[in-house]
Parts: sequence; C-alpha cells; structure tokens
Amino acid sequence: MSVEDDEGDVLARRAKGRDARERTSRQSLGRLADRPAEYDAVGRLVAQGEHRVASLLPIRYQRMLENPLAFYRGAALLMADDLVRGASTDLEVQLCGDAHLSNFGIFSSPERQLVFDVNDFDETEVGPFEWDVKRLIASLVISSEQLGHRAKQQENIALSLNDDVYRALSEAEKAMIGFEAGLCAIGLAGAIGALVHRRSSTMTSVPSMSGSPRSRMIASGGCPAATASASR
Repeated sequence: MSVEDDEGDVLARRAKGRDARERTSRQSLGRLADRPAEYDAVGRLVAQGEHRVASLLPIRYQRMLENPLAFYRGAALLMADDLVRGASTDLEVQLCGDAHLSNFGIFSSPERQLVFDVNDFDETEVGPFEWDVKRLIASLVISSEQLGHRAKQQENIALSLNDDVYRALSEAEKAMIGFEAGLCAIGLAGAIGALVHRRSSTMTSVPSMSGSPRSRMIASGGCPAATASASR
C-alpha cells in the first residue's frame, strides 16, 4: 500500500469518527444507563460461576469481598451488562474486555525485550473501542478513592487519562501509518524514560538497537504518541 493510500485511509477514518460523533454524542457516552428493577447482580455472578471451576469459586468470592477494587476486578460481567444497556459508538475493535489497571504489566516480547502492555486477554471480545477506556478509567477512580483521595482528585485522574487516550490516538495517527502502526509497542526503557521526563523535565536517552523494525521501535520507546503522552 502506498503512502497516498495510507493517507486516504486516515481521512476516511476521521470522517467515520465524525459521523459516529453525530450519531452518538460524547455526553450520551458519559451517562450510566439505569439497571432494570429486576436486575440481580449476585444472581448474574452466580450464573457466571457455573462455567468456572467450582472448587475455586469460594476463593474467588472471598477475594472479591476484600475491597471495592477487588470486587470491580472480578465483576467485569456486571460492567459489561451496564455498557450494553447504555449508548455506544459503532467503532468496533478487538477489546481487551477487562482493561482495569491491574491487567497492565511488564512482559517479554518475541524480540526478548521488556514491554509494557495489557497482559490479560481471557475476556477479549469485539466491541466499541470506548468500553476498554471506560473500564480502565473506572478502575483508576476506584483505586484513587481507596487511597483516600478527594472527589476532585478522582475527577482529575479520570480526566487526565481520558485526555491521554485522546492525545495518544491523535498523535499515533499523525506519526504512524500502515505497517508501523501494527508494530507499535511501549518499551519498558522508553516508558521509564517518559516518567523520568515527567518528574524532572529531562528525558532519559534510550539508545536505538539494531534488529527488526519492531525491535527498533520497542528499544526506542515504542509508540511515539504513548511515550510523549506519558512525559507530560
């Protein structure tokens, strides 16, 4: 595919996004749909448990009772029910399906380099892109509340992550097209460098490495947009 074709795809995606916004406003995406009066959250979890290893269910439920975040982590089904009832875009992707903060971590890539990314895909499903974003933001707000942060601090965390997601997607679209976008990964060294930059305003230099295009991208910090966003 030529550069011109890639640029045409970008323009087409932008047009599709604008059309989606006309059909589904951002305000509607921010409203939580009411649950039906007969909705039984406990019953839904029990029904889900019928497909799990019975002997492990008591341990699972005990862990969910430890704190709000633990319950949230174990109750992806309930949030999925809420999301299905509410407004959604028709911009579908392969979702993580359970993108709470504890499902992000560090692991080794096929190129034997450490990357930071989603590390749990047992709930993966095709669905509106914003469902993963909502799941992640909600987990950060719950964690913030558990840490004793004030309501305004919790709101700031949610808005900051939302802005970072928007900025990362926008900058990735400008910086990478076609094949490069498929190679995007956040290298551990680049992520640490970005955090250091955020704290000291001095970006840590990460030397590039020889090897495959993906290896070089990971070694240099991964996604330009994601690294730049983390360094704010």
